[in-house]
Amino acid sequence: MKRIFLLFIILALCLQSCIISINPLYTDDVIVYDKSLEGKWKQGEGTETLTWEFTKAKKGYKLSRYNEKVQFSYEAVLVKLGEHYFMDFYRDVPDDCQDDIAYHLPTHNFLKVIIEKDKFKIEYFNDDYLKSLFKERKIRIKHEKVKGDIVLTANSKELQKFMLKYAEDDRAFSGEYEELAKISAK
Repeated sequence: MKRIFLLFIILALCLQSCIISINPLYTDDVIVYDKSLEGKWKQGEGTETLTWEFTKAKKGYKLSRYNEKVQFSYEAVLVKLGEHYFMDFYRDVPDDCQDDIAYHLPTHNFLKVIIEKDKFKIEYFNDDYLKSLFKERKIRIKHEKVKGDIVLTANSKELQKFMLKYAEDDRAFSGEYEELAKISAK
């Protein structure tokens, strides 16, 4: 039973749609730092609660996402494109990983974010919409299909143009932000 619960938690982390990319969303000119992110944040309720812990790192943040069963560590970089903020997460892959494609390759994953005083809001990209754009040949950004997932292979500047183009498209994102509450400051 514990193994099934652990698998459920891992799948829940993986299935939330982030854009998967071989290259980072950031270049030095779009990296921003917001000190208010430092500290611990709570996502979810009850047994599905995750803690996000941000600490300062060289190019942004070291991020640990964890609960009593699992822990993932990332490099996280806050990016400002136009008036929109995104978070680029990068995670090295453990040797024993057997999850979906986002965890088979050392990839970058992107979320749209809003940062307020004691609130950190995240919005996931609509994976079905992205797949439909490719299927209908409405976008031509460089990519590969790996085990059913779309992995963007475009360079960082092309990724930035892509994210800006779809930043205000209601179909491109989940439609509502998931709010994380601040537990403690740094």
